[in-house]
Amino acid sequence: IELLLVTQTTLVAAAALPLYYAVRKATSSGTAALAMSIGFLLSPQLHKALDFDFHPELMGFFFVFLALYWLVARRPLTTIAALLPLLLLKEDMPLILGAFAVLLVCRGSRREGFALFMIAAAWAVAVVLVLMPWIRGGPGDLTERYGYLVVDSTWRSIVPDLVSRALQHVWSRPLAAALRLAGSIGFVSVLSPLALLVAGPALLLAALSSHPQQSQPELPSAMTPLALPRAAAGRRRPIDAGSG
Repeated sequence: IELLLVTQTTLVAAAALPLYYAVRKATSSGTAALAMSIGFLLSPQLHKALDFDFHPELMGFFFVFLALYWLVARRPLTTIAALLPLLLLKEDMPLILGAFAVLLVCRGSRREGFALFMIAAAWAVAVVLVLMPWIRGGPGDLTERYGYLVVDSTWRSIVPDLVSRALQHVWSRPLAAALRLAGSIGFVSVLSPLALLVAGPALLLAALSSHPQQSQPELPSAMTPLALPRAAAGRRRPIDAGSG
């Protein structure tokens, strides 16, 4: 177990390198890149996650930030190649691929973006609906984690029930945890609304879960909400034809 913990921590620490180069290329500022990298390494949410035993998805930071560098460098195929190892870490990693697919399309790489989206969708269907039930000998626990949103609802009340229960749930600990996460990087994610928007599905999926460890973006099961806002914060300007 010591080897696993050291490997996990080493790869997480190494993620600061592609993050530095991605931010420097996007902003033309070594100071901003260094500040973002140091902020990532000193993040209390990151340290809390690392202290929470061994979880493979934490090693995904390296691949997310590496893909961010290639995205900023306008290398769509290399961006896709950097993201593919994520699919071997956890079943919700296709959400990250979907977010990058949107960014690729917005940067003009429509064919590569749609291809990445199809890869993510096909992998999610194969793993969540086929492979995991086959290995477990039955359905997983997703019904338990999200079933409260529609339990005891009728076809007439399902929408208002879902909305009211979701708001009530998110208003508790997930909202406070999300604000702490955004505050840890000075709320600079809002400088790139589109990049922040594509992180929304992952953030919402984690926040709505009734599983305590998943609904807090300070623990390893919420690696995706931890990584994507930092990818958004690494962008100085809204996406256009000439900016990173």
